[in-house]
Amino acid sequence: QAENKANNTPVLQKEMTSELGCVTPWIVTPAQDGQQWSEEELWHHAKQLYVALTSNNSCNCLSAKVLVIQEGWAQEAAFLDKLKLILQAKQPLPAYYPGTERRWNAFDEAYPEDKKEKVGFKGQSASNEFNATMKRLPMLIVDTEPDPKEYALSNEAFSPVLAVCRLPVVAEAGASRAEAFLENAVDFCNKNIWGSLSMTLVAHPSLTKEKESED
Repeated sequence: QAENKANNTPVLQKEMTSELGCVTPWIVTPAQDGQQWSEEELWHHAKQLYVALTSNNSCNCLSAKVLVIQEGWAQEAAFLDKLKLILQAKQPLPAYYPGTERRWNAFDEAYPEDKKEKVGFKGQSASNEFNATMKRLPMLIVDTEPDPKEYALSNEAFSPVLAVCRLPVVAEAGASRAEAFLENAVDFCNKNIWGSLSMTLVAHPSLTKEKESED
């Protein structure tokens, strides 16, 4: 071994690579008080989240894994309903990656029935040998508390799983709840969700315009 190291003649000649993991948060802010996301914007961002969730059957180290939203967000149902409609309209990829079904089952077992929903494809799957040998898993959506001990916040799914975490917001008198949420969400993700490889922030234009005017 010492000679091989000294002479740069390793026994294994194949190149090796490695990758980092992360429970990737996907933050969606509400609009400033008195404003809302438009229907077109909600559809757009639901489609973006769909792509981030399902690319490579969610077997990416930067796949969106935790949707972080404000508790009581008035447009939560509208946004999640759109995401579910998109999931139901698209046939998922087969669970080809080693261990996908095992990890998916672990998340399924970690959450009770009233804290999870399996959103599957509503169409007719093609009947062929490939489908018979490669199981297609529905998207498992779980409700999680903002607690670092939560299974979904401390374990990388690497399978078709999305956790939804609703953060309570306490804004000072006269302060914007949307801005308070954004500050809380950033702090929460940095301190309570495992990993630091990747994240996505979707901020309503009213927040970015507010920031530009301050600058």
